[in-house]
Amino acid sequence: MVYLVATIASDAEHLPTLLERLRDEVAVPEVRPGGGEAWSVGYYADRRPLIIKKPGTLVPGRSIAELAGGLKSQVMLACIKNRNDVGRRSPPYRHGRWLFAHVGDLSGLEAQSARIRERLPTFFPGEADDTGPGALAFAMFRAELQRIGAGAEEDPLIAPSELRQALHRAAEAASGLAREASLMLRAGFVATNGRVIVASRVGAPLWFRSKIGLEASADSPLLADPSSIGFKRLMESLARFRAVVLAHAVREGQGQSEWVEVPEGRTLSVDHQLSVDLGG
Repeated sequence: MVYLVATIASDAEHLPTLLERLRDEVAVPEVRPGGGEAWSVGYYADRRPLIIKKPGTLVPGRSIAELAGGLKSQVMLACIKNRNDVGRRSPPYRHGRWLFAHVGDLSGLEAQSARIRERLPTFFPGEADDTGPGALAFAMFRAELQRIGAGAEEDPLIAPSELRQALHRAAEAASGLAREASLMLRAGFVATNGRVIVASRVGAPLWFRSKIGLEASADSPLLADPSSIGFKRLMESLARFRAVVLAHAVREGQGQSEWVEVPEGRTLSVDHQLSVDLGG
């Protein structure tokens, strides 16, 4: 099982503050006996996707804010995998400018891994070596990007609608393969090229919300002098801040009413202007 939190924001500088504010809204799994958790975060630096992975024992506070630390990135994918299988990478996955992650349980896809590998283009390195269904789902999405046209996978200005449709086709294909094996897929998929986020729900809960404005962190040194120019600039920057957040599970209580569940079988896109589109 994989849990996920994804964010796309107007200002990378305030990612740490955003994650602190989400601490009481986003649910993470409880500690399980025996450990084996993998906590991972994918982000962008100088437009390049990077990944940090840690065992769960190194995240004692069990929060995405603690995992990401002081990272400053407009786009972030954070994942918690409660079983770290030998020989299989834990999400998020990376290729070129892309980060890809899944939520829920992909065991319904695993039975068809051999068929999926047979259908992959021969120039896809790496995926055939990783038998995990998450890596194969990423390969299926990349194959759909290739069908859009040569260079589509590396085009940073490709239309969000085309990316949304590509992920939707990949999710439908994954669900169909699972049904052929008399299994159900209970999952969701999220992908980003650092400019657009697309997400598809196939059986597993997936939520999103918009965040408008932020409160300053209590430990900000600028709060000591409200009359300073630095304080005023910080308040103005926080007031202008915007973000869209996706999560596999949200907590009951404060902030829950702000979350919207992605309809089953639908795929959404969030562009660099933070416009959310659930398609037709």
